[in-house]
Amino acid sequence: MRAVIALIVLSWFATSDATPIQDLSPTTTLMVQTAPASSGEAAAGAGGSPLIGLKDRTWTAISGVGVPFCCNSKHTRQLYDSKRGRMVLAGGDYSVPENGGGSYSGQMVWAIDLARGTTWEKLHAWCAPPGGVQPNRPDNVTWVYDPKRDKGVMMPAFYGANGSGCPNVTETKGGYTFNFETRQWEDATWHVPTPAYGGDLHNHFGVLDPITDRVYRFYDRGGAHMQVVPMDGSSSEFIKLPGLKNMNNDQPAIDVEGRAIYAIAREIRSLVKYSIPDKKVVARIPLPATWVAPTGEFGGWEYETYLAFDSKNRVLLNPVTVGYGGIPKGLGIYRLDSKEWEWEAVPPGVSGNNLAYDATNNVFLFLGRNADHKFWLYRYAGGG
Repeated sequence: MRAVIALIVLSWFATSDATPIQDLSPTTTLMVQTAPASSGEAAAGAGGSPLIGLKDRTWTAISGVGVPFCCNSKHTRQLYDSKRGRMVLAGGDYSVPENGGGSYSGQMVWAIDLARGTTWEKLHAWCAPPGGVQPNRPDNVTWVYDPKRDKGVMMPAFYGANGSGCPNVTETKGGYTFNFETRQWEDATWHVPTPAYGGDLHNHFGVLDPITDRVYRFYDRGGAHMQVVPMDGSSSEFIKLPGLKNMNNDQPAIDVEGRAIYAIAREIRSLVKYSIPDKKVVARIPLPATWVAPTGEFGGWEYETYLAFDSKNRVLLNPVTVGYGGIPKGLGIYRLDSKEWEWEAVPPGVSGNNLAYDATNNVFLFLGRNADHKFWLYRYAGGG
Protein backbone atom coordinates (compact mmCIF):
# COMPACT_ATOMS: atom_id res chain seq x y z
CA MET A 1 0.00 0.00 0.00
CA ARG A 2 1.30 3.41 -0.84
CA ALA A 3 0.80 6.38 1.41
CA VAL A 4 0.49 9.91 0.12
CA ILE A 5 2.06 12.42 2.46
CA ALA A 6 1.20 16.05 2.00
CA LEU A 7 4.10 18.23 3.07
CA ILE A 8 3.25 21.86 3.65
CA VAL A 9 6.48 23.78 3.47
CA LEU A 10 6.56 27.22 5.01
CA SER A 11 9.72 29.31 4.66
CA TRP A 12 10.67 32.26 6.82
CA PHE A 13 13.36 34.47 5.28
CA ALA A 14 15.85 36.68 7.10
CA THR A 15 18.89 38.62 6.06
CA SER A 16 21.33 37.89 8.88
CA ASP A 17 21.64 35.91 12.10
CA ALA A 18 24.34 38.13 13.61
CA THR A 19 21.56 40.01 15.41
CA PRO A 20 18.06 38.92 16.48
CA ILE A 21 16.16 37.86 13.36
CA GLN A 22 12.77 39.33 12.58
CA ASP A 23 9.86 36.98 11.88
CA LEU A 24 8.88 37.88 8.34
CA SER A 25 5.73 36.85 6.49
CA PRO A 26 6.00 33.27 5.20
CA THR A 27 5.63 32.06 1.66
CA THR A 28 3.81 28.76 1.25
CA THR A 29 4.43 25.91 -1.19
CA LEU A 30 2.47 22.66 -1.32
CA MET A 31 4.51 19.52 -2.04
CA VAL A 32 3.08 16.02 -2.46
CA GLN A 33 5.23 12.96 -1.87
CA THR A 34 4.41 9.30 -2.40
CA ALA A 35 6.32 6.57 -0.58
CA PRO A 36 5.87 2.85 0.12
CA ALA A 37 4.62 2.60 3.69
CA SER A 38 6.72 -0.50 4.40
CA SER A 39 9.91 0.35 2.49
CA GLY A 40 12.22 0.21 5.50
CA GLU A 41 10.66 -2.93 6.92
CA ALA A 42 10.93 -4.70 3.59
CA ALA A 43 14.68 -4.04 3.45
CA ALA A 44 15.15 -5.24 7.01
CA GLY A 45 13.05 -8.33 6.45
CA ALA A 46 15.24 -9.27 3.50
CA GLY A 47 18.26 -9.23 5.78
CA GLY A 48 19.73 -6.07 4.31
CA SER A 49 20.30 -2.51 5.35
CA PRO A 50 17.19 -0.37 5.95
CA LEU A 51 19.02 2.33 3.99
CA ILE A 52 18.44 0.48 0.73
CA GLY A 53 15.89 2.43 -1.29
CA LEU A 54 15.43 5.03 1.45
CA LYS A 55 13.68 8.06 0.01
CA ASP A 56 14.28 11.70 0.84
CA ARG A 57 11.65 13.49 2.94
CA THR A 58 10.03 10.19 3.93
CA TRP A 59 9.48 8.76 7.41
CA THR A 60 10.35 5.07 7.22
CA ALA A 61 9.32 2.68 9.99
CA ILE A 62 11.91 0.08 11.01
CA SER A 63 11.11 -3.04 13.03
CA GLY A 64 14.49 -3.51 14.67
CA VAL A 65 15.90 -6.58 16.37
CA GLY A 66 16.69 -6.31 20.08
CA VAL A 67 15.17 -2.84 20.29
CA PRO A 68 15.89 -1.62 23.84
CA PHE A 69 12.85 0.63 24.24
CA CYS A 70 9.13 0.31 24.06
CA CYS A 71 5.98 1.54 25.64
CA ASN A 72 7.26 3.47 28.66
CA SER A 73 10.65 4.65 27.37
CA LYS A 74 11.90 8.19 27.94
CA HIS A 75 15.14 10.13 28.46
CA THR A 76 17.31 7.81 26.36
CA ARG A 77 20.19 9.42 24.46
CA GLN A 78 22.02 8.58 21.25
CA LEU A 79 25.54 9.53 20.23
CA TYR A 80 27.15 9.23 16.82
CA ASP A 81 30.27 7.03 16.90
CA SER A 82 32.17 8.53 13.96
CA LYS A 83 35.00 5.97 14.09
CA ARG A 84 32.66 3.01 13.51
CA GLY A 85 29.86 4.78 11.65
CA ARG A 86 27.12 3.76 14.07
CA MET A 87 24.72 5.12 16.67
CA VAL A 88 25.06 4.25 20.35
CA LEU A 89 22.28 4.52 22.94
CA ALA A 90 22.60 4.87 26.73
CA GLY A 91 20.82 6.54 29.64
CA GLY A 92 17.10 6.69 30.10
CA ASP A 93 14.12 5.34 31.91
CA TYR A 94 12.79 2.12 30.38
CA SER A 95 11.98 -1.43 31.41
CA VAL A 96 14.17 -4.48 30.85
CA PRO A 97 13.95 -7.94 32.43
CA GLU A 98 16.93 -7.13 34.64
CA ASN A 99 15.08 -4.37 36.47
CA GLY A 100 11.90 -6.39 36.87
CA GLY A 101 9.84 -4.08 34.70
CA GLY A 102 10.99 -1.05 36.69
CA SER A 103 12.89 2.05 35.67
CA TYR A 104 16.36 3.52 35.15
CA SER A 105 18.32 1.20 32.89
CA GLY A 106 20.78 3.71 31.48
CA GLN A 107 23.98 1.88 32.39
CA MET A 108 23.10 -0.54 29.58
CA VAL A 109 24.64 0.46 26.22
CA TRP A 110 23.31 -0.45 22.77
CA ALA A 111 24.58 0.17 19.23
CA ILE A 112 23.15 -0.03 15.73
CA ASP A 113 25.03 0.06 12.42
CA LEU A 114 22.38 0.91 9.84
CA ALA A 115 24.67 0.05 6.92
CA ARG A 116 24.64 -3.55 8.12
CA GLY A 117 21.07 -4.00 9.29
CA THR A 118 18.50 -3.27 11.99
CA THR A 119 19.93 -5.14 14.97
CA TRP A 120 20.63 -3.25 18.18
CA GLU A 121 23.74 -4.85 19.68
CA LYS A 122 24.10 -4.85 23.46
CA LEU A 123 27.55 -3.42 24.23
CA HIS A 124 27.09 -3.40 28.02
CA ALA A 125 24.69 -5.47 30.07
CA TRP A 126 22.91 -4.57 33.30
CA CYS A 127 26.01 -5.36 35.37
CA ALA A 128 29.69 -4.68 34.86
CA PRO A 129 31.98 -7.63 35.63
CA PRO A 130 32.88 -8.08 39.33
CA GLY A 131 35.47 -5.49 40.29
CA GLY A 132 34.22 -3.07 37.65
CA VAL A 133 32.51 0.33 37.81
CA GLN A 134 29.37 1.74 36.24
CA PRO A 135 27.02 4.72 36.61
CA ASN A 136 24.30 4.23 39.20
CA ARG A 137 21.07 3.72 37.21
CA PRO A 138 21.46 6.83 34.98
CA ASP A 139 18.27 8.38 33.64
CA ASN A 140 18.54 11.97 32.39
CA VAL A 141 22.12 12.48 31.25
CA THR A 142 24.52 14.11 28.85
CA TRP A 143 25.80 11.42 26.45
CA VAL A 144 28.28 12.45 23.75
CA TYR A 145 31.14 10.96 21.73
CA ASP A 146 34.74 12.02 22.38
CA PRO A 147 36.60 11.37 19.09
CA LYS A 148 40.02 12.28 20.52
CA ARG A 149 39.87 9.47 23.09
CA ASP A 150 37.36 7.27 21.26
CA LYS A 151 35.04 7.07 24.25
CA GLY A 152 31.47 7.83 25.17
CA VAL A 153 31.11 10.59 27.76
CA MET A 154 28.31 10.52 30.34
CA MET A 155 27.59 13.36 32.76
CA PRO A 156 24.71 13.32 35.22
CA ALA A 157 21.65 15.33 35.50
CA PHE A 158 19.45 12.74 37.20
CA TYR A 159 20.45 9.21 38.18
CA GLY A 160 17.58 7.11 39.46
CA ALA A 161 17.36 4.27 41.97
CA ASN A 162 20.24 3.42 44.27
CA GLY A 163 22.11 0.37 43.11
CA SER A 164 21.57 -2.26 40.44
CA GLY A 165 22.17 -5.29 42.66
CA CYS A 166 25.37 -6.13 40.80
CA PRO A 167 27.88 -8.11 42.88
CA ASN A 168 31.18 -6.37 43.63
CA VAL A 169 30.51 -3.49 41.23
CA THR A 170 31.12 0.11 42.27
CA GLU A 171 28.27 2.44 41.26
CA THR A 172 28.18 6.20 41.78
CA LYS A 173 26.16 9.13 40.48
CA GLY A 174 29.13 10.88 38.91
CA GLY A 175 30.73 11.26 35.50
CA TYR A 176 31.88 8.29 33.43
CA THR A 177 33.39 7.35 30.10
CA PHE A 178 32.52 4.26 28.10
CA ASN A 179 35.45 2.44 26.49
CA PHE A 180 34.32 1.09 23.12
CA GLU A 181 37.28 -1.27 22.85
CA THR A 182 36.78 -3.01 26.21
CA ARG A 183 33.02 -2.31 26.30
CA GLN A 184 33.29 -1.24 29.94
CA TRP A 185 32.56 1.87 31.96
CA GLU A 186 35.45 3.86 33.41
CA ASP A 187 35.60 6.69 35.95
CA ALA A 188 35.73 10.21 34.53
CA THR A 189 39.14 11.84 34.14
CA TRP A 190 37.86 15.45 34.07
CA HIS A 191 37.08 17.54 37.14
CA VAL A 192 33.56 18.00 38.49
CA PRO A 193 32.49 21.24 36.80
CA THR A 194 31.41 24.52 38.39
CA PRO A 195 28.98 24.88 40.12
CA ALA A 196 28.35 21.09 39.99
CA TYR A 197 26.94 18.58 37.53
CA GLY A 198 23.47 19.76 38.45
CA GLY A 199 20.27 17.79 38.84
CA ASP A 200 17.04 17.16 37.02
CA LEU A 201 16.04 20.85 37.14
CA HIS A 202 19.40 22.19 35.97
CA ASN A 203 20.54 20.45 32.79
CA HIS A 204 20.17 17.29 30.75
CA PHE A 205 21.61 17.36 27.26
CA GLY A 206 25.02 18.40 26.00
CA VAL A 207 27.29 18.49 22.96
CA LEU A 208 31.04 17.96 22.56
CA ASP A 209 33.10 20.28 20.39
CA PRO A 210 36.12 18.36 19.05
CA ILE A 211 38.04 21.56 18.28
CA THR A 212 38.00 22.99 21.81
CA ASP A 213 37.84 19.49 23.35
CA ARG A 214 35.00 20.60 25.63
CA VAL A 215 31.46 19.57 26.49
CA TYR A 216 28.84 22.35 26.39
CA ARG A 217 25.63 22.12 28.44
CA PHE A 218 22.79 24.63 28.75
CA TYR A 219 22.31 24.89 32.52
CA ASP A 220 19.46 26.59 34.36
CA ARG A 221 20.43 28.19 37.69
CA GLY A 222 18.72 31.52 38.27
CA GLY A 223 18.51 31.84 34.51
CA ALA A 224 20.25 30.10 31.64
CA HIS A 225 24.00 29.52 31.62
CA MET A 226 26.44 27.64 29.42
CA GLN A 227 28.46 25.13 31.41
CA VAL A 228 31.73 24.35 29.62
CA VAL A 229 33.57 21.20 30.73
CA PRO A 230 37.11 20.61 29.39
CA MET A 231 37.94 16.97 28.73
CA ASP A 232 41.62 17.51 29.59
CA GLY A 233 40.95 18.20 33.27
CA SER A 234 41.44 21.97 33.16
CA SER A 235 39.02 24.40 34.80
CA SER A 236 35.41 24.58 33.69
CA GLU A 237 33.44 27.72 32.82
CA PHE A 238 29.93 28.83 33.79
CA ILE A 239 28.75 31.56 31.43
CA LYS A 240 25.54 33.49 32.06
CA LEU A 241 23.19 33.90 29.09
CA PRO A 242 21.14 37.06 29.77
CA GLY A 243 17.45 37.04 28.95
CA LEU A 244 17.14 33.25 28.77
CA LYS A 245 15.88 30.62 31.21
CA ASN A 246 14.39 27.13 31.47
CA MET A 247 16.45 25.56 28.68
CA ASN A 248 17.50 22.49 30.65
CA ASN A 249 15.10 20.17 28.78
CA ASP A 250 15.89 21.47 25.30
CA GLN A 251 18.28 19.34 23.22
CA PRO A 252 21.15 21.36 21.71
CA ALA A 253 22.82 20.67 18.37
CA ILE A 254 26.32 21.67 17.35
CA ASP A 255 27.53 23.00 14.01
CA VAL A 256 31.27 22.34 14.37
CA GLU A 257 32.13 23.98 11.05
CA GLY A 258 30.09 27.07 11.89
CA ARG A 259 31.44 27.18 15.48
CA ALA A 260 27.94 27.45 16.94
CA ILE A 261 25.50 25.57 19.17
CA TYR A 262 21.74 25.82 18.66
CA ALA A 263 18.84 25.09 21.02
CA ILE A 264 15.19 26.01 21.40
CA ALA A 265 14.34 28.66 23.98
CA ARG A 266 10.66 27.91 24.40
CA GLU A 267 9.83 30.86 26.68
CA ILE A 268 10.73 33.32 23.94
CA ARG A 269 9.67 30.99 21.09
CA SER A 270 13.07 31.20 19.48
CA LEU A 271 15.90 29.08 18.20
CA VAL A 272 19.01 30.52 19.84
CA LYS A 273 22.50 30.46 18.37
CA TYR A 274 25.41 30.31 20.83
CA SER A 275 28.80 31.29 19.42
CA ILE A 276 31.56 29.04 20.75
CA PRO A 277 34.41 31.55 20.19
CA ASP A 278 32.38 34.57 21.36
CA LYS A 279 31.00 32.71 24.42
CA LYS A 280 27.56 34.25 24.08
CA VAL A 281 24.22 33.97 22.29
CA VAL A 282 24.51 35.89 19.03
CA ALA A 283 21.05 35.28 17.53
CA ARG A 284 17.47 34.56 18.58
CA ILE A 285 15.68 33.17 15.56
CA PRO A 286 11.86 33.18 15.83
CA LEU A 287 10.25 29.76 15.55
CA PRO A 288 7.54 29.11 12.94
CA ALA A 289 4.06 30.28 13.87
CA THR A 290 2.95 26.64 13.71
CA TRP A 291 5.43 25.60 16.43
CA VAL A 292 3.89 24.60 19.78
CA ALA A 293 5.59 24.14 23.15
CA PRO A 294 5.32 20.95 25.22
CA THR A 295 2.37 20.85 27.63
CA GLY A 296 1.34 18.79 30.63
CA GLU A 297 3.44 17.94 33.67
CA PHE A 298 4.89 21.03 35.39
CA GLY A 299 3.34 23.16 32.66
CA GLY A 300 5.31 21.26 30.04
CA TRP A 301 8.77 22.01 31.48
CA GLU A 302 9.30 18.33 32.34
CA TYR A 303 8.99 17.47 28.66
CA GLU A 304 11.79 17.82 26.15
CA THR A 305 12.27 19.48 22.79
CA TYR A 306 14.39 17.65 20.22
CA LEU A 307 16.92 19.14 17.83
CA ALA A 308 19.62 17.54 15.67
CA PHE A 309 21.95 18.86 12.97
CA ASP A 310 22.39 17.36 9.50
CA SER A 311 25.99 18.31 8.77
CA LYS A 312 25.79 17.29 5.10
CA ASN A 313 22.78 19.40 4.18
CA ARG A 314 23.36 21.95 6.96
CA VAL A 315 19.83 21.83 8.32
CA LEU A 316 18.45 21.51 11.83
CA LEU A 317 15.48 19.18 12.42
CA ASN A 318 12.93 19.71 15.18
CA PRO A 319 10.08 17.17 15.36
CA VAL A 320 7.59 19.16 17.40
CA THR A 321 6.19 16.96 20.17
CA VAL A 322 4.29 17.99 23.29
CA GLY A 323 5.00 15.04 25.62
CA TYR A 324 6.93 11.80 25.99
CA GLY A 325 4.37 9.98 23.83
CA GLY A 326 6.26 11.68 21.03
CA ILE A 327 3.49 12.24 18.47
CA PRO A 328 4.81 15.07 16.26
CA LYS A 329 2.57 18.04 15.55
CA GLY A 330 4.83 18.79 12.62
CA LEU A 331 8.46 18.98 11.61
CA GLY A 332 10.41 22.23 11.75
CA ILE A 333 13.47 22.40 9.50
CA TYR A 334 15.88 25.33 9.71
CA ARG A 335 18.35 25.91 6.87
CA LEU A 336 21.41 27.45 8.45
CA ASP A 337 22.97 28.96 5.35
CA SER A 338 19.88 30.48 3.74
CA LYS A 339 18.28 31.27 7.13
CA GLU A 340 14.90 29.80 6.21
CA TRP A 341 12.37 27.77 8.14
CA GLU A 342 10.45 24.94 6.52
CA TRP A 343 7.43 23.24 8.07
CA GLU A 344 6.35 19.73 7.13
CA ALA A 345 3.36 17.69 8.15
CA VAL A 346 4.29 14.33 9.71
CA PRO A 347 2.32 11.22 8.71
CA PRO A 348 0.21 9.40 11.33
CA GLY A 349 1.97 6.68 13.29
CA VAL A 350 5.35 8.36 13.61
CA SER A 351 6.47 8.76 17.23
CA GLY A 352 9.61 9.21 19.27
CA ASN A 353 11.31 10.98 22.16
CA ASN A 354 14.93 10.59 21.07
CA LEU A 355 16.43 12.22 17.97
CA ALA A 356 19.94 11.98 16.52
CA TYR A 357 21.76 12.27 13.20
CA ASP A 358 23.94 9.51 11.70
CA ALA A 359 26.47 11.42 9.58
CA THR A 360 27.96 8.29 8.01
CA ASN A 361 24.63 7.28 6.53
CA ASN A 362 23.09 10.78 6.24
CA VAL A 363 19.94 9.87 8.14
CA PHE A 364 18.09 10.87 11.31
CA LEU A 365 16.94 8.27 13.84
CA PHE A 366 13.77 9.05 15.79
CA LEU A 367 12.87 6.51 18.46
CA GLY A 368 11.16 6.06 21.80
CA ARG A 369 7.75 4.83 22.88
CA ASN A 370 6.30 2.38 20.39
CA ALA A 371 4.30 -0.69 21.36
CA ASP A 372 5.45 -2.45 18.17
CA HIS A 373 9.15 -1.79 18.93
CA LYS A 374 9.55 0.32 15.81
CA PHE A 375 11.77 3.31 15.23
CA TRP A 376 11.89 5.78 12.36
CA LEU A 377 14.39 6.96 9.78
CA TYR A 378 14.22 10.32 7.99
CA ARG A 379 16.63 11.61 5.35
CA TYR A 380 16.42 15.25 4.33
CA ALA A 381 18.30 15.01 1.02
CA GLY A 382 21.21 13.57 -0.85
CA GLY A 383 21.44 9.86 -0.19
CA GLY A 384 24.04 8.10 1.96
